[in-house]
Amino acid sequence: TASDSTGSSWLRLNADASLFLATGTNSVRRQHSIQVRQASDGRAVGKTIEWPGLISDATFVANSTLVALGGSRLRPTPFTETISTQDLDQEGVAQFFDYETGERRFAELTTPSEPIAVQASPDGRVIVALCHRGQLVLIDGRKGTRLIDVQAFGGEPANYGYVIRDR
Repeated sequence: TASDSTGSSWLRLNADASLFLATGTNSVRRQHSIQVRQASDGRAVGKTIEWPGLISDATFVANSTLVALGGSRLRPTPFTETISTQDLDQEGVAQFFDYETGERRFAELTTPSEPIAVQASPDGRVIVALCHRGQLVLIDGRKGTRLIDVQAFGGEPANYGYVIRDR
């Protein structure tokens, strides 16, 4: 895992491991921008992706220059850092960005509660956002459209280690 001033907890690699981005949430969530970097020397690639809310997680979409991210619409006020002091039950958002230009792609997708983990299929055709209250939102990775929502589990929120990442 990685930890920096943005509160990132994980590194995501692209398919050939030439690029990475620091993202993800453990107990702290304060990230509102992400930057793709060269794995060889850490040099920035493309534009910084800025988001008005808090980013919970992001991932590369294979065979493209897209990054899919999930998080909140707005930054909490007053700004709080730990997940336990943030309301993740509210609607969240899934969004795609081109990491070369930093521009949004596709329409913003609303999620039933805030996404806390985002993962792409190896071919980039499906993106899965795991939301705080156990909903899975499956998204077409080429069109940015919702495929289906599924209630994967109920009860406890999907934070504090309840999520087994990348499984």
